Amino acid sequence: MPWSRVDTIVSGLDDPLQGYERDGALTLKTVRESGGIALAVSDKDTLEAGRFLAQDEGIFVEPAAATSIAGASVARQLGHIGESEAVVCLLTGHGLKYQAPKAEPESVADGAELIRAIERDVGGHGYTGGRTR
Repeated sequence: MPWSRVDTIVSGLDDPLQGYERDGALTLKTVRESGGIALAVSDKDTLEAGRFLAQDEGIFVEPAAATSIAGASVARQLGHIGESEAVVCLLTGHGLKYQAPKAEPESVADGAELIRAIERDVGGHGYTGGRTR
């Protein structure tokens, strides 16, 4: 079965599985046989989850990792995860891996400016999981 590219900012998930298409089929088969679910989350929800992790938890992850938090929130909102159920989300990719600068900093001062820019981007935003605070 051919897999197509998806329109997402999450490069780790935008993979047509060329050369290893059977992995996608095996994943879907396993989800179905186990009674699990697969769902989509928006880029907006993914970025909000990443901002929440950075601001509230002090964990800076790439968007591919933040999708697990966004997905758990959507699953809980849809009733697939009960309010009293515990959930474990794996966060495997560091945010700096994704936040590559356009050009290498030429000095320590330029590197410090890059860090300030990243802090401005992730600061001041809290992930509410679709709920207001």
